[in-house]
Amino acid sequence: MEDKVHNAFEICLKEMFLRVGLTYPNPEFTSDPEWYRKKTWTEQQQTDFIKWMKKFLYSTFKKKGWRKKQVDLEVGMFILNYGWKTSNDYIIPKVIKNEIPINN
Repeated sequence: MEDKVHNAFEICLKEMFLRVGLTYPNPEFTSDPEWYRKKTWTEQQQTDFIKWMKKFLYSTFKKKGWRKKQVDLEVGMFILNYGWKTSNDYIIPKVIKNEIPINN
């Protein structure tokens, strides 16, 4: 099972890299311990990737007993640990329109 999980997350990394124009594996790019901070994507790109990853993991591990709640947790931890930085182009208009309050 552990090998299958590892392989699934390798596929997820490959997809994530493709979405920002990179290939994976990419030893030159990932040799920096903070490689995941070198690229950005929009909030919409991240949302689309999360949807893809949830669907992929659920279909891959449903027969192994993974529930949607576990998939949500795994995807959230993956994005937290390895996800690209999200560009601020979606935050600034919301701040200007006062949709996101600024707390002092």
